[in-house]
Amino acid sequence: MMVAFQGLILVFFAVLVYFTLIYYPNSLNKASLSVTFKPFFKDKVVVNTANFPLVTDSYKITYASDSNLYYVFVEGSTLPVYIDNKLAAQLSLKNTLSLESLCSLKIIYMSVSQIELDQKYTRTSGC
Repeated sequence: MMVAFQGLILVFFAVLVYFTLIYYPNSLNKASLSVTFKPFFKDKVVVNTANFPLVTDSYKITYASDSNLYYVFVEGSTLPVYIDNKLAAQLSLKNTLSLESLCSLKIIYMSVSQIELDQKYTRTSGC
């Protein structure tokens, strides 16, 4: 039993040496390790107009390419509902454009329910 166990350890060690010294270096040499570099410019936003307008029950986001403006029409009969829907629209726009912040974009927020809004509720949150 002990001889079989020692033989198994010897076979395992031989396989380990084979993979670390022969197989793995050869497979790395054969593989082409090319990395594609895609430049990322934070000040440039490429908009796929096929994604717009974004329409839900809570908001509608449209994009005007000629003026580079986003129009966000937000539902909400009360201020707390309007704020929740506006935050949902901002999150959706961030996800669609793959941005961390919307501060560099020109966005106009409008209430569909025609509630009275303070100036701070018509701007992008966090800017």
